[in-house]
Amino acid sequence: MRPKGLVLLTALFLVLVILMAGTACGQEEYNNSGALLDLGQGARPMGMGGAFIGLADDENAVYYNPAALGFLDKFGVTTLWSPQFGLVDYGGIGFARKYVGFSTSALYSGPIEVPNEFGADTGASFNYVSGNGVLGFGFPVLSRLSLGGKVKYYYSHLTLEGSDDGYGWSVDPAIIGKWKNFGLGIMVENLLTGGLVYGPDHREELEKILRAGISISSRIDESIELNVLADLEVPLDSVTATRYELMTPHLGVELWLSSVAVRAGYNGRALTVGTSLEVSNFRLDWALSAYESGIAETHRVSLVYRF
Repeated sequence: MRPKGLVLLTALFLVLVILMAGTACGQEEYNNSGALLDLGQGARPMGMGGAFIGLADDENAVYYNPAALGFLDKFGVTTLWSPQFGLVDYGGIGFARKYVGFSTSALYSGPIEVPNEFGADTGASFNYVSGNGVLGFGFPVLSRLSLGGKVKYYYSHLTLEGSDDGYGWSVDPAIIGKWKNFGLGIMVENLLTGGLVYGPDHREELEKILRAGISISSRIDESIELNVLADLEVPLDSVTATRYELMTPHLGVELWLSSVAVRAGYNGRALTVGTSLEVSNFRLDWALSAYESGIAETHRVSLVYRF
């Protein structure tokens, strides 16, 4: 890509970030326990606003677009830790190699005090724990096209008397096409699902969501590479109803300078930034999401080992 085209592309991306940041901050982020578990995986995608479906070139493909596992060229292990919204701990671990990958993550609240009717401390407390496991797979069907999917299992536990544990599952098909400097990916989340079931009397539906993304990559020289990404997630019910207010954009840009990377993005609710340091087979990723409306910013750290 020529320098003028590179500058124009970057400027266009920044303008889109500014415009969209002013229109979507009021959207609800999570609407049930299953959605709460879908906080994403990995600090690298988070630093790019969660836009990763059209790129998905590392272990995070297990979560973001498992079809891309068909193009993965290394075996990798990744870990995750994030004090989510400054309120709960969220962490996980995963691995991926060509064709298959697995990740698991958990959300833990710590002790939550139970007040009496006047708001005074009663000395009683409870904990909330949620977890999930994701098995992803991807297989090339053509030299530049790969099909795949992931199977997710959910679990939640509340240590209150009379509360039932929650269980659920879903299947997400995916596809990705990769050309020299361009990637296009599509995934349908929760296309097949049993919902979240709590005991014999309560069931929560898992929303079906269409996620699509593109990536444009440019290697400026041997040590400088630029990735520009844009994803869109749309509840399937809103496709026929044309409810554009329910569509969530994700925008991201990533610049690699040899073994160091810097990132910025917008995830539909907040601006994000991130960075990476790569030493030998190890990579340390960090990301920050700066929310509005009094919600604490969220940090995310991942340590990746690839060989």
